[in-house]
Amino acid sequence: MISYRTDIDRLHSQLRSWMAEWIVTQTYLLWTAPEILRSSNSGKSKEADIYSFGIICAQVVTQSPPWDLDNRKEDPEELIYMIKKGGHNAPRPPLDVQENGDVNQALVRLKIFTMIWLIL
Repeated sequence: MISYRTDIDRLHSQLRSWMAEWIVTQTYLLWTAPEILRSSNSGKSKEADIYSFGIICAQVVTQSPPWDLDNRKEDPEELIYMIKKGGHNAPRPPLDVQENGDVNQALVRLKIFTMIWLIL
């Protein structure tokens, strides 16, 4: 016979698992181009690849995950909404570079990742 407590524990465990999966999915979308997020079609494009490459460049240069979620007031879902919405004030990942980091400062000065976003 299964006890009420066992059922509750099992449900709690399953809910935690679903929540963790949802958070991972939302966070994964932060590498996705706005036009792909806006579209119900998951088609790929050169521009979307360039956007994702820019996010990866920012991650390499800052040596931290993109969007600095630990220090943002928005959660991933809110941030994705803002990215989808776009406009003149569309969010971009912060580009705070550690002074003592191993990143070549010439790369930081070029800000190639910023130029990538401007192209789009």
